[in-house]
Amino acid sequence: MGSSSHSHQSLAMLTCGRPEVLRGALDSLSAETEGVPIGPITVYDDSREASIRSVNESIVHSFAAQSGLVLSYETTQNLSPEGSVQKQSAFALGLRPFHHAPAMPGAARNAILLSSVGKKVLSFDDDIRFLLREPRFTMEETSPLPFAFAASGTESFPDAVSRPLVSGAARCFELFDHVLGRTPQWGDGMAEGDGESAADLKGPVRAAMAGICGDRWFSSPLAIFDTQPFLRKRAWPNRRSYRRAAIDPVALLLAPELSYTSHPFFIASCYGFDASDILPPFFPHIRNEDGVWAFLLRASYPDAPIAHLPFAFEHKRGIHPSFRMEHRASGIGAGTVLQRLLSFFADELKAPEAGERLVALGSRLSGAASLSLRQWKRLLLELHLKHEGAMVARLEADLDRSGGSPGFWAKDLRSFLDRYLDELPASAPSLPREFQHLGDEGESAFQRFAGSCGELLSAWPEIWKGRACL
Repeated sequence: MGSSSHSHQSLAMLTCGRPEVLRGALDSLSAETEGVPIGPITVYDDSREASIRSVNESIVHSFAAQSGLVLSYETTQNLSPEGSVQKQSAFALGLRPFHHAPAMPGAARNAILLSSVGKKVLSFDDDIRFLLREPRFTMEETSPLPFAFAASGTESFPDAVSRPLVSGAARCFELFDHVLGRTPQWGDGMAEGDGESAADLKGPVRAAMAGICGDRWFSSPLAIFDTQPFLRKRAWPNRRSYRRAAIDPVALLLAPELSYTSHPFFIASCYGFDASDILPPFFPHIRNEDGVWAFLLRASYPDAPIAHLPFAFEHKRGIHPSFRMEHRASGIGAGTVLQRLLSFFADELKAPEAGERLVALGSRLSGAASLSLRQWKRLLLELHLKHEGAMVARLEADLDRSGGSPGFWAKDLRSFLDRYLDELPASAPSLPREFQHLGDEGESAFQRFAGSCGELLSAWPEIWKGRACL
């Protein structure tokens, strides 16, 4: 493999407050790419404590000296906001704090975007390990998405449906490089998503995502209930493994083949992007911004598919507490609420250019956030009930098709749906989980936050243009 394979592709790694986790990621990358030239790697540190930033910077410089990897170290503070949109730029980079939460990954991801204008970049979180797996199964035609998801309670589960990718990380970097910026041809992995015909996806790929294999990275038992039918027997060969899945889950998200789709499902733990044209920002300060970003990408470029690559990175984050099988309505995240709002507005978008569409979405979001609190709460509740009702209908249809098998899954799902429907009318999307600790102030704080997100979208084309001129 020649060095030209990755000459125009760089890598970025996010880290925040976890020096030993960062060390493990760099160890893994160095081991899996030994002797193979790869593009330069920038570590973006979003740690708030100066002492931790100092340790992380030392780790990066030490690896650069010992491994032969081309490494550099950056922080979000190094991208100074400039110009008339300074306030919105500071918000995007987590430099304008909200008292309810730290910056979260969105700020560092914006730093990567703004440092990479005009480039192809692969972005990885520090809890990714460069030990890859590829599928040993085929997708059923009835699967609604171009990837498989399941959670198992047995360590043998990943081996039942996947195997180690012998060619390693360098092969994966090449495939990212191959698909980014390329317009797929009919028949090479095109898949429908959300009812949109694959024939309508005629634009170049601007983002590609790899899968994940490892500890639980989903927050609700809904992910277990929603496991695709053809994976249930593989994931839970018996009741014991199913019960264990809620206690010590091993999760797998994997595309069985290279797939292109209009579906905005996205996890940014390991993804690539082509920043030759404007890409949308991430929303800082909240979790679940990955899916919001993918939605904004699709809204900006309606004819551009998202690519799902047929390998999964190891993703280990330690043992999580057992699931509580109660409903998830009280724990809805701010990202989910914002995505529903943006989806509601996106149906009316007429602007032809990506930047103009982001400005239009930002204007609508800011306008909604300026409603009276009573009107705001009513709008969010109506959208929430609509989306959750559709989710319940889909799960009930799946339950009917299953014929009640496996029985342990069907019984739990039926109980979950009954309880969920009873409690759904009392849900409060106007008070997402990131704002609940503020009590009576939480709803107003979230409304102001949504307004700031709208301002960011409206200012983003100017912010992007400013970085492109540097």
